[in-house]
Formats: sequence, structure tokens, C-alpha cells
Amino acid sequence: MADTGYRDSMLQAVFVPEVMELVGRIREGRLRMELMQADDDLLNEMETYAIDRSLQLFSMPDAMAPQEDKFAHRQYPGYLVGRYEMMLNQVRSKPPTVLRAVDIIRLYTTLVDHNVMDPEPIAPVRGDNPHRYVRRDFAHEVLQRAQRALEEPCRAYHYSINNAGIEPLLAIAALAVDYWEIIPFSAFNRRTLSLLIQQQLLQHGYSVFRYISFEPLFLNDDLFYSAMRASTLDWIHCRNDYLPFTLFFLRIVAQAYDEFFVHLGQAPLLPRNKQQRLRTWVKNRIEPFNKRLIASAFPDISLSTIEVVLHELMDEGVITRIGAGRGAGYTITKD
Repeated sequence: MADTGYRDSMLQAVFVPEVMELVGRIREGRLRMELMQADDDLLNEMETYAIDRSLQLFSMPDAMAPQEDKFAHRQYPGYLVGRYEMMLNQVRSKPPTVLRAVDIIRLYTTLVDHNVMDPEPIAPVRGDNPHRYVRRDFAHEVLQRAQRALEEPCRAYHYSINNAGIEPLLAIAALAVDYWEIIPFSAFNRRTLSLLIQQQLLQHGYSVFRYISFEPLFLNDDLFYSAMRASTLDWIHCRNDYLPFTLFFLRIVAQAYDEFFVHLGQAPLLPRNKQQRLRTWVKNRIEPFNKRLIASAFPDISLSTIEVVLHELMDEGVITRIGAGRGAGYTITKD
């Protein structure tokens, strides 16, 4: 596993134009959600439907899994769906402040207990040999090794966000790739990973998956396996590329925000023209704002473009400047 500094360089490498555009769209969606005034009853209905949809998708066999993975292709029993519902509600209500390796392992072991494995004499292990397995009485030792292996990715995850200034969305995607390579079992891996990702998105303020089901986008997308394979290639030698899975992940988050606003009868996060995106964002503002807030919402848009749009909107009488100098702000012009 790469050390923290090397991992940061890998994460910085994914700052390509499409990544920056997607991050900008997602941040725009998060700010729109924070500022909007939506009907509470409608949001409650959307949240209930999202959970029901998640549970429905959880119980379905994984049609895109490799054919030799017999665990992924079976229908899961009702009591296991109930356990997933309990865990999903816990993730939504109590995201941990600091993610630890033991927390990730606990997600997996809570979902997968010995009863689930009882019909099978052995537990499946992923690897180059699809028929490689480990006896169940060795599974605990294997998970202990996995927990130790996850400690470095967890440290790198927190360092990347808190010390290196990496966008949490990118760090979450990289953590998902590391998890996928470290956890050796094939059973329930994507479902545990979906819980982990939702937990961390909520932790960092991306709450769209309270109202839009994550699982239909994540579990039933045939792009998942190809993206994960591309991002884990040569992972063991620290020469893997996080970009393919990062793009897959960012696209489904952006899609979720689009679906959320469409459900509310609002425009999605389009158009993608930078000046049009800025204009749409400004016109939807209720509270005063400044250039720094705009720059944080649109990391892919230059300061010069932001200034051009602000000057145009002032000339058109749409916004009014408040104050002067670096502390200047803007507000929507009142009729």
C-alpha cells in the first residue's frame, strides 16, 4: 500500500477537466440543497421511497458479478434485508466523526455473520483464481489481517482531507478502491462498500442520498466492475490509477443530484456552460454571497470568469455589490 505522500500525489493526478467539472456540479447541487426551501412532507416521502428502493435492490442477485461467484448471484433472505435496513438507518443517523479501520470491518462483519455462511462449507475469497476459498474457521484471522491492512488507507484518507486539502469526494473514491482490494471475500463486498460510501458522503455534507437511493446507481451499474478493475490494476505495487473509479463514482453522485431536483420540479444541474452555471447559481441565491463562496462551489471555474459574470450581472441589475475591496459581497437586487 502506498504511503500517505504517494497517495496524495495519486489523488492530485485525478484533477483532470472532467473530474473538476463533476466536482463543481456536485458542489453546486449541495449548495442548492442547503439553500432551498422544500416541503417537509415531500422530502419525507422521498426519503421513505429511497430506503424502500435501496432494500429492494439489496435483495436482488448481482447480475453483473462474475458468473463463478455463486454468492453474488443468489437471492438474499428476508432477515438479511432487515439487517441491511438497520445498518442503513444507522449510517444515516450516526456517521462517525473519525473513520477507523475497525469501523469498516465492523460494517462487513455486522452484515455478514456465520448464519449467512452456514449453507456453505467454505467462505469465498476473491483473487486471480476464482475458485480459491478459505475455510470459515480461518475467516476471523483473514479479517484481522484486513483490518491491519486498512489502517494505512484510513490514515491517508484523513490526511488527504484534513492536511492536504483534497476534495472529500476524491478521497472517498480512493478509499473505496483500497477497500475493494483489501477485503478478500466476494460475498457482500459491494453492499458493504455502498454503506461505507454513503456514510462518508453524509459525513462531508453530501446528503442527496437521503432522498435518492444509492443502490440502484451503484449496485446495478455494469460500469462498476470495469471501473474498479481499471482502478485496482497493479494496486499491490502502488501503481494503480484511481481515475476510472473516481469518474464512475462522481457521475453517479452528480446523477443523484439531478434526479433530486427533477423530483422537486426544479431544473437539474445543467446546463454545463460555465457562465450559464454561474448565472443559474447566483439567481437562485437567497443569502448574500462573495467570490470565495462561488469559487468553493465551482472549483473548475477560474476567478477571472467569476469576475466577468459578476460584472455582467451587476450591469444587468440582477445583483448589487455590498462593500468594497476583498470583503466585498453581493446580493440579489430587490425590485
